[in-house]
Amino acid sequence: MHTANTKLRRRGVFGVAHAPALVFAVLVVLVASAGLTLWLRLWWSSAPAPHVAFGDAHAHAHSHLLATPLRYNASALTPDDRRHQRALLRVVAQQVDAASAGAGTDGAGGTGVTFLGSPHASAARLAVQAVLRLRVLGCVLPAEFAHPAHELVAASAAALLAAHNVTVRPFALPPSATGDSGLRLGAAKPAAVLSSPFRSVLFLDPDILMLRDPTPLLHSPLFAKTGALFWPDYRPVSPDRKVWAVMRFLHADVSREWDSGLLLVDKSRPLVRAALEIAQFLCANNDFYFRLFWGDKEAFHWAFRLVAKELWYANLRVERRKMYS
Repeated sequence: MHTANTKLRRRGVFGVAHAPALVFAVLVVLVASAGLTLWLRLWWSSAPAPHVAFGDAHAHAHSHLLATPLRYNASALTPDDRRHQRALLRVVAQQVDAASAGAGTDGAGGTGVTFLGSPHASAARLAVQAVLRLRVLGCVLPAEFAHPAHELVAASAAALLAAHNVTVRPFALPPSATGDSGLRLGAAKPAAVLSSPFRSVLFLDPDILMLRDPTPLLHSPLFAKTGALFWPDYRPVSPDRKVWAVMRFLHADVSREWDSGLLLVDKSRPLVRAALEIAQFLCANNDFYFRLFWGDKEAFHWAFRLVAKELWYANLRVERRKMYS
């Protein structure tokens, strides 16, 4: 009798009587695990941006292309993904070979400011406002308003720009893979920079107003060393997108998208020129690549990454603020 009662008590300890406690303990463990996973993902996406993004060794420019993606399964790539991947790697190889042979832009063009224009009168007014701000700050660099040749600038807008010594320059867009001359999400920017008569180009969106004279950047040790200066944007670069697998890279060293509304490049540097040509290729094939990443800002990012060109990337944390109360 004593033995039977002992067995019943033991069943109470390890059996049905304590099932709710066990279920609760399991739930606590699962919730804690999910919370830890979420925290790690948030920490990963908000890591500070690096000061210098890439190494300057184009002789090894292709070795890192064989890296296994960290967060995306490369086996999930479609045949169309792989076709574009092969075409891109061919272009990268051609541009790096040309850079190795010293193919850059000749150095006769000097330095100037390039605004990407449009046929809208508001774009011309914004560019004039930006130029006036530069002049107030003491910047005397020549300025141009570059617009796609198929987009005509109104005579009144051209007159306004000319009155403020801003040159209006049409440029040809590269052939689009779809035959569509209208490129979206700023895809004309690499072509505007490449076609600029300036050797060193300070590219600005017309709606950007500088707070300081940018001229000293042209003589800075950073620009002398790298020939390419970039600044961060708001959005973090997610490690989960297919683009990491298509480009065959690890998600590693850049946690923020680049702001393509402000950049400074020296086109006489062979690898800078090569990266700009690759950015133009990505934008010309925007029907595919812009489904993988966010427009021209990441086209510049990936182009410089693919040629392993050292550049300067501002170590800033950009936060959204309310612009109007």
